[in-house]
Amino acid sequence: LDDIEVDVVIVGAGWAGLAAGARLLHAGATVAVLEAGDRVGGRARTVYFGDGAVPVDAGAEWIAMYGNKPEETMYGVLRDVTNACGMPGGAVLRDYGKTDKGYSSAFRHHLPGEGEMSQIKGNAYMKDLWTGGGGFLDFAKKGRKTYSEVLDAYKKKTGPDKVEAEFLSTMLNFDINLRFGVSPEGLTPKLGPVGGEGSMLHLAGRFGSLAEAYARCEQVSMNIADSVILGATATEIDYDAEGEGTAVHYVSGGRAGRVTAKAVLVTVSLGVLKAKEITFSPPLPAVKADAIENLGFGVIDKWIGYWRRDAEVPWDVDGGLWNTLVG
Repeated sequence: LDDIEVDVVIVGAGWAGLAAGARLLHAGATVAVLEAGDRVGGRARTVYFGDGAVPVDAGAEWIAMYGNKPEETMYGVLRDVTNACGMPGGAVLRDYGKTDKGYSSAFRHHLPGEGEMSQIKGNAYMKDLWTGGGGFLDFAKKGRKTYSEVLDAYKKKTGPDKVEAEFLSTMLNFDINLRFGVSPEGLTPKLGPVGGEGSMLHLAGRFGSLAEAYARCEQVSMNIADSVILGATATEIDYDAEGEGTAVHYVSGGRAGRVTAKAVLVTVSLGVLKAKEITFSPPLPAVKADAIENLGFGVIDKWIGYWRRDAEVPWDVDGGLWNTLVG
């Protein structure tokens, strides 16, 4: 393979790599993006069931905005791609509105032996125990220990009854698992803030398709897809390169190649870094190597099912399906 020379080489064509590459192109830089897989999007991956008729997100599936400006979030990306290039693959966008209301309904199906909690009572719990002044989120801002320890301290201070304690535990596990994929024992409020005002969009079964549409949208990403080399596995990053910049060595189709650049952006997942599939020369500083070694990440299991439209199912198809199944 021929050597490639650009301003910046990016390792990984997930959302981080695509967005970084697009911004660099807009700034006038030349870019090469190395992607080991056969598609862009990284952990945003759409798979198809039912003879290809049913799209399902095997990875990312939510767009959440918590107090940020729309243009600084995926809201802005979705808006821009949709306006400029159309919604990918006829995707359906659902707006779930404010998260403080949606989260209260998540607990209604977790009341042991109490029946279903009313929406009015659920919202009161949200205000008194979760989002309001003196609620857990306000209390957690002061916590320097793990969420699990902070929750124990909050319960000791407020003395909740059985249902209130169950509510707090459910909300905390739900919120942390949804956002970070970890347990309350593995995260501190400083590292991973939860709660807060915001809206939530659900792009039904098309996040991988959205990444592809973004990469091909000239008006939004300057067609960053043209700068992506698929099937190119980065093997070594020489960020000294004899004082002349950076060289990234890769393998594609059994053949070796190299990209030289002024700078490199590594956007691969923590798992890839932990597996040491990429060699750094010189070795990474101890502080970065220790962070890669000691940082943890969780696993979110997904159950995916589909059925014929004329089939009888034991749940309300038109209602809160996931709540019904979880409950």
